[in-house]
Amino acid sequence: MNRRMKIKISLVIAATLALLLVNAAVFTYYPVAVTVTGVQPVVFAAGSNAGKPDLGDGNTIVVTLGANGTSASITVHPTYQTTYYKDVLRLQNQDSEKSYYVAIRVNDPAELEGASTATLRIYDSTGTLIDTVDLTTTGTTDWIAVLNAEDYLRFDLKFYIEEETSLPSSETIGFEVIYSPQNVESAP
Repeated sequence: MNRRMKIKISLVIAATLALLLVNAAVFTYYPVAVTVTGVQPVVFAAGSNAGKPDLGDGNTIVVTLGANGTSASITVHPTYQTTYYKDVLRLQNQDSEKSYYVAIRVNDPAELEGASTATLRIYDSTGTLIDTVDLTTTGTTDWIAVLNAEDYLRFDLKFYIEEETSLPSSETIGFEVIYSPQNVESAP
């Protein structure tokens, strides 16, 4: 390689490096401190019929709450036609002043045969029906209820199992209760 070719290659490399430096990205970091102070304003509580007798020998309506009352597991034993489970679970607002908006997200729907249905019925503490949520389809409701300060919402379960179908052997239905101090935007 002759000297002239070396100079040309050097100039090309220098020009390339210069372009890289000119197009280099610049990053500036500003510090932000986030203080996290945990609170637990809303909890689950067992409804008045939790632990009471259910259909079938030795069966009870089982409601198990997480250690901090922020999760719940319910076991029921419905039969053909309509089975209604009243006041199995409650959502309790422990705040003395603040109200919260409530939505429900069904993420693991019931897979029942035929025209069978499963619904969550939500009542306020006076016994007024607030909303009915279909537990056989996924999705998130709008803000369907206001949970007032020091008040609760009552959750009932209603099943209709068509007689010509098989009874569920072990069906799991999963839903989330979402609450927020605002109702301007939907839950993500």
